[in-house]
Order: sequence, then structure tokens, then C-alpha cells
Amino acid sequence: MIWVAPGFREIINDSTTDGLCEVIDRMPAFIGLQVDARAVLAGTRLAIAGVGSVGARVAEHAARCRIGEIDLIDPKPFTANFDTQAIRLPSDIGQPKAGVVGRWIKTISPGSTVRVFDGPVQALSWLDLDRYDIVIASTDNLQVEVYLGAMCLALGKPLLYAAVHGPTLCCQLRVFLNRDSDSPCPFCGFNRVEREQLSNGVRFSCGPDANPGADPQGAIDGPPTVSVSPLCSLAADAAMLELLRLTLGLGPQPTDCLRELNGYGATAMTMPLTRNAACPVDHAILDRVRLDQPLGECSLRDCAKAAGVTGDEGIARASFAVDDCLFARVVTCGACGASQEHNRFMDRREPPLSLACRACGHKGLSPHPFFSHDRLIPAKTGGLLPYLDGSLRALGADGRGVVVRHGGQAVLVQSNPDDQGSTT
Repeated sequence: MIWVAPGFREIINDSTTDGLCEVIDRMPAFIGLQVDARAVLAGTRLAIAGVGSVGARVAEHAARCRIGEIDLIDPKPFTANFDTQAIRLPSDIGQPKAGVVGRWIKTISPGSTVRVFDGPVQALSWLDLDRYDIVIASTDNLQVEVYLGAMCLALGKPLLYAAVHGPTLCCQLRVFLNRDSDSPCPFCGFNRVEREQLSNGVRFSCGPDANPGADPQGAIDGPPTVSVSPLCSLAADAAMLELLRLTLGLGPQPTDCLRELNGYGATAMTMPLTRNAACPVDHAILDRVRLDQPLGECSLRDCAKAAGVTGDEGIARASFAVDDCLFARVVTCGACGASQEHNRFMDRREPPLSLACRACGHKGLSPHPFFSHDRLIPAKTGGLLPYLDGSLRALGADGRGVVVRHGGQAVLVQSNPDDQGSTT
């Protein structure tokens, strides 16, 4: 089964794209190419985080290269920024960026599967991001940089981060291959100012209201991002050329690096990126184990065994991350406030349970904050020990993936792709 995170919607061709004539193929015979370029690109699954001034152009290039699956992620609407944003019509202003760009690129490549998500990247879990072959980001958001960097590193997924600095006509592309635990992450390169901005929740925006000042939520708006259209296009071009290098195996062996193109001096340089030993981000890449039966039919004990953890004592010291779930030992009623035992997994993005309250019959029970355990759940203190032998499905989980951490190891347990409940 192909998993698509909740909140994504697929862009479907309308009548204006029907009956297109046969598309002329202009794919070059790249020097040294050893694969079928069209087949590889058609099988590539790409996520683009941020589809504004840079990301929208990345999406267009991806469509023109006929990438098979293109998912666009951006919570913001287009503003009246004609200087840099890839606005095609005045009516695009005020519309969600992801939806506008998604409809446009679907007309360019009707054969591509295009999905859009009008929410923040942080709403997507590690398991949602695991389905992609490569992630390209251009967000001007330090929190997103750290989050995406940590998720892609843990999953071993290449991350390309494109950015511009308008006043110096400079564009940068950071390449994070995430091959092993010595790989760098975005936070490794943060300087003191960026760490302070991250701590203070500073946000950057292309919008006209992006003026310094505090908002009621405590976040601080930094100065608006300024640039010119060709610089944004150049950053997008660099990102897509690197995608072609990575997916098609073109040119020299790729490395973790920073590529910088400067319009002032008409210069280009490439510098290596290395891991910062003092970086607080967990740099461990998940080992992967595939089971021969649907994961939803397996138990936590089965997952622990597959990860190399055996015996009750060993499992008691392990921690589990199950799908995108929390484990609710107790749920509470929003109507009467009564609590009752639940002891099941719950998807954190789902609405309150339709289970009826035993006290008043009201439907809509929520996990009790003091008796619920989220993300990485310790088996012993999280209340999982009495439920080690029940199937994940019986415990309320879909069985898409289970991370087992024990000692210094972390293992992602999944079904084989052909088995129900797997992610592909």
C-alpha cells in the first residue's frame, strides 16, 4: 500500500489538459550515463518544502524533467511580490502557494503524480518523509532547516537546501547526502547569530507585513527576504542540476558540500560540509529491517526481536516509536471531564476518539496529557510492557513502521513493500 500523509491532496487534470499532443523528448544523451534517464526520473519521488520564489521554480523544473511524483509543501499564500515569486496571474495573489504551483506543474507534466500540502513541514512525521527519494527545501525558516535536517539524516535521505542573499547577488546550495552518522546536518553549520535566532523563534518572510516585532505567540518576525527573480531562478537551477547528478549518477562522486554562485564577482565555489562534533542533533541513521508479514499483524515483541532486542529485561530498556502515534494510557471526556483507561495507540493528527465516555456518553475523548507518551516511548515507563504480545493493529496502530531504540542503536522495522501496511 502507498502511504500518503493526511492533509495531502492530489492535483487532478482538468479538461484543459486533456487531449494533449505527443510531447517531444529533448532529454540529452548525458556523457557517461549508464541508466535509462527517463525511467529513473519517472520513478523518483520528490518532496519540495517551500514553493515560493525558489521552490516554485524547482517544482516547474521537476515537472519539465517529468519527475514521477512531486509533493509540494507550503503553509503560506502568495503575496503581491512580483519581484521574485513565480506568480503567473494576479488572481494567484492570496491563494495557497502549494495549490497554485501544483495546478500549474500538473499542466506541464500530466503524467506526474502531483500532491500538495498547505501545512507546515513540522506537521509531517519521520514516517511521512520516508517515502521520498530526495527532499529539496528553500524555506528561509531556521526551525524547518533543523527539523528537515534531523529527519532526513535519520532516514538517510538526501536533502538539498537552496537559498539566496539578495544584497550580494549570491545563491547557495547545501548538499546533505546523509550517508552515515558522520554526515553533517544544517544545524552543524549554524553560527552564533543563527542559534540565537532559532532559540528566539525568529521567522523570515517575503510578505509585506514581515517587519521586526513580536507577535502574541512569542515568535519574532525578522526582516523580509529580498532578492531579484534571476537570483531565485539560479538557486532553483542549481538544486535541480544537483538532483539530476544524484539520481542519474552524472559527473564526479557527489559529496556533502556548499555550492555558492556570486553575481557580484561572477564567481563560483564549492566548499565541503563536515559534521560539527558539538552539534546537539542526533546523527544516528536508522538501520532498516523488513519483515515477511504485514507489520500490523506483528507485536512490539516481534519488532524488538527483529531489531536484535530479546528478553523481557532488554525490551524493558528499549523505546518504541510506532507509526506517527502516541500511546494513550488514559483518555478524558471534554464534556464531563471524566477519565477512563484506554491503553492504545492514537494518531496524534486524528480528531478526538469517537469512543463514548462511560460517565456521560459523550463522544470525543482526548488523550490525557499526564498519561500519554509521544514519539519515542520507553517500554517500561511508557506503559507498554503489558501489551508487548498483542498485534499493533489490535493496539490501534496502522503498522507502517516501528523504530526500536536500544542502547546506542536505532532500527526501523517495516513490512516488505508488497505486504499490506508497508510504506513505499
